[in-house]
Amino acid sequence: MSQIDKEIRRFTVEPLELPVPLKMPVPLGPDYIPNDNPVEIPEEEPVNA
Repeated sequence: MSQIDKEIRRFTVEPLELPVPLKMPVPLGPDYIPNDNPVEIPEEEPVNA
C-alpha cells in the first residue's frame, strides 16, 4: 500500500515541480486525477506563441 501511495503522490507532485506554463486553472491537489481530466499539454512539441 505504501508503494502505491508513493506512486500516486509522485504523480501529483511531479507536475508541480516541472516548469510547465499552465494556461488553465488546474486543481493540483491530493484528489487531482490526470486520467479523469484529459489536459492537452504538448510536452514534446515546443510551443512558440
